[in-house]
Amino acid sequence: MINTLTATIGLATAFMVLFGIAETLLAKCQINTEHTRKLVHMGSGLLALSFPLLLVSYVPVIVLCSGFTALLLLSKKYRFLNSINAVKRKTRGAELFPLIVFICFITQLTKGDTSYYYLPLLILALSDPLAAYFGNKWPMGSYVFNGHKKTLVGSLVFFTTSLLICFVFYSASELSIENILMPALLISASATISEGLVKNGYDNVSIPLSVLITLQLTSTAPIC
Repeated sequence: MINTLTATIGLATAFMVLFGIAETLLAKCQINTEHTRKLVHMGSGLLALSFPLLLVSYVPVIVLCSGFTALLLLSKKYRFLNSINAVKRKTRGAELFPLIVFICFITQLTKGDTSYYYLPLLILALSDPLAAYFGNKWPMGSYVFNGHKKTLVGSLVFFTTSLLICFVFYSASELSIENILMPALLISASATISEGLVKNGYDNVSIPLSVLITLQLTSTAPIC
């Protein structure tokens, strides 16, 4: 089994490689910053899914999350990591991401249920960027809430993707479809609403928190 120090160094290296790939795509291939930012968003979320498998303690998670928060804050102040920061819109999503990873990690440790970690991060890593992509590609049914422009297409993609994630995740359990259906619908609906209500990257917090709260309220059986 990989020891904690090796796992922590390996994960830190993997995140830096991801940033390096995004920077290369921006500088050498002239990929739009919105796309490189979404690549880092999805890649970081998927890399973070390995935390419960490799890190049994919250200490290395604190180290990783605080370290990358500091890096992201410095990159915004001193104008590097343009593949993440050089977007025209105002957003705090990147530096908020490590915080929500830590919250989800602590919650799943406390609850003894990995769904409190995997579901919030899977929905954040996959549903959010897919909704943004399809919403921009087919901007039908535009609406504005609190100065935040969204589309019905994007919201529908977000809800559908979240629902599929819930079903695939719970398919590995012994829960019946009847026990899965209502929590999956509620989780998907709450995450979709929370994504539509906030702006400036704060959905990186609101989406996972809405999933955590809904999981607590629905009290589905633990999946360890």
